[in-house]
Parts: sequence; C-alpha cells; structure tokens
Amino acid sequence: MPDLQETENVGEEEEYADELAIVQAINNLEGQIGKIEEESRSYGNPSLFKYGILMALAISADAVIIGSYFLFGTGMVLGLVYASPFVIPMILIAWLTDTKLKSAQNHPQKVKEAVVAIQTNIATATRVGLKTAKYLRGVPGMRGVSRAIPRALVKIRRVAGRSPVGRILTGTGCNAIPIINLVPWQVISVVLAYREEKRTYESARQTGLEVVEQLRLQEEEIAS
Repeated sequence: MPDLQETENVGEEEEYADELAIVQAINNLEGQIGKIEEESRSYGNPSLFKYGILMALAISADAVIIGSYFLFGTGMVLGLVYASPFVIPMILIAWLTDTKLKSAQNHPQKVKEAVVAIQTNIATATRVGLKTAKYLRGVPGMRGVSRAIPRALVKIRRVAGRSPVGRILTGTGCNAIPIINLVPWQVISVVLAYREEKRTYESARQTGLEVVEQLRLQEEEIAS
C-alpha cells in the first residue's frame, strides 16, 4: 500500500498545481479585460487639430463661393471651381484620417470576439477549481458567473457612424447647386462630421466599458 505521507504529498502537489492553474487563468482573464478597457478608453474626442484644419478650409471655401456672387457675379456657375483648392484638401484629409473612426465602428465586434476568448479562460478556471461540479450553474455561489457572460454579450451593440468624407462630399454637392450654395455648406458639413465622429467614439467607448464592468464583477466572483 502507498505510504500515507506520500499520498498526502501527492495530494498537496495536485492541490498546488490546481491553484497555480486557477491563478494563471485569472491572470489571463485580467490581461484580456485590460486590453478591452484600454482600447475602449482610447476613443475620446475627435482630433481638434484635424477638425481645426477642416474648419479653416471650409470657411475659406464657403467665403470664396459666396463672395464670388458679389465680387465676380460668377458664383452661380464657377463658385465651386474657385473654391476647389480648399475643397479638395478637405476631402483628402477626411479620407486619409478615418482609420480610428473605422476602428471605433469595428470595436464592438472585437469586444465580442474577446468575450468569447475570456469565456474559455473562465471555463478553465472554474473547471480546474471545481472538478467535481458537472455543471457550473449547479455550484452554489457560482450561478452569477454562468449568467455574466450572456449579459456581457447582450451589452455589445453595433456602433454605426458615417465617415466624415460622406458629410463633406454632401456639402460639396450642395455647393454645386446655384442659389443653394449661398448657404455655407462646407462649414455645416464639417460640424456634422465632427458630431458624427464624436458620437461614434462615445458609443464605442461606452459599449466596451459596460462589458468590462460586467467582466470585472465576474472576475471577482471567480477569484473569491
């Protein structure tokens, strides 16, 4: 028969190995949650530098278009042509600087994929720590853990937002129409583009942080 002391040592080693596995799983969980939180918080406000340039170009473009009515009498036909040195850079700037906006629009999908990965770590931690439990919901005190993942996934919603390029092109199209182009459409388009981009960032940030909050609570339940 195996020596009692050896049996106890083996049991202690297995218990220690299980504890290490749980700690490792929780550490992995913390790292994954941290990445979601970090990216979510990175979506602050749109670049004031970028929109400052766009606004300066927009004011110049609208001034040229509207001013050409009174100075040259050709605003109805050639105003947008005169303003093209300002309008074209606006379109290029908006087009070349929309990478972060696209990332914000895709953020909820990345969060959803991360939650699935986190679920694997949670399953590992609970499976190692609760070997005798057949189902997580059947373990006293752990029912909240099994419910937390579905709640987190429900919080992930689609973030939709229009590109600033679309707004600016719309304003440019309006400026191509005689009489209607007496309205400062380029300035209006920049204001609308800024508001749309800000709304997109806020939605992406809120979505990610709401999921992080739920996952933090879930992590605490596992660690306790």
